[in-house]
Amino acid sequence: LFITVKIENFIEKVEDIEEQLDKYLNILGIEYADSILLHTPKASKIPLEESYRELKRLVSIGKSRNVSASNLNINQLKMIVEELGIELFSFEGLYNLECKQNEDVGILDYCKEHNILFINYQPFRRNRTANHNYPLLVELANKYNKTQNQILLNYYVKEKNIIPITKANKIEHIKLNLEALDFDMEQQDYQRLNEFRCEEFDKLEVDWLDNGGIPIYKFANQVE
Repeated sequence: LFITVKIENFIEKVEDIEEQLDKYLNILGIEYADSILLHTPKASKIPLEESYRELKRLVSIGKSRNVSASNLNINQLKMIVEELGIELFSFEGLYNLECKQNEDVGILDYCKEHNILFINYQPFRRNRTANHNYPLLVELANKYNKTQNQILLNYYVKEKNIIPITKANKIEHIKLNLEALDFDMEQQDYQRLNEFRCEEFDKLEVDWLDNGGIPIYKFANQVE
């Protein structure tokens, strides 16, 4: 098991971070987390740099093995890595076939350049991607005798080198997810998935500062 603890709303003062982490550790009956992160910058009412300095301190005293990040914009990510000198273990962010905004602004590339594992949430958009039956996905599913979601999983892991967060509450789900990695697609098919764009999402704008628009962590739910 690899246990990541997310610090959630609301952090009023720096001491709240350790207090919240301690509550998780006590509930789980463990002495440390494998990684710790803020769900979003808005989780904290203190400056982001102060929050991440505290996360770094919690690693130094053994309450977490790593610091990770989530739902930052590219400038916030660079600040944590380059100004604070924190070696992030992972970055949890939105990425799927229809929502490539984190890639568009350079976050995926930055993570690769700095050896930060990119973990994508909503890889299937809660099955809404497959429900659209995009001709490309249907074609590839038929070509490789896989489900549309298996095509997507294969694409994320083998082409994009990212780790999807998938729901699996049945053994059958785990089996299907593993079977998504037992084949390779032709490079031209990976490229077609790379080039795929969803007009409905592309016409929307991410509010990267979360100042009242559509924040990245709510972006995938704007289209059915």
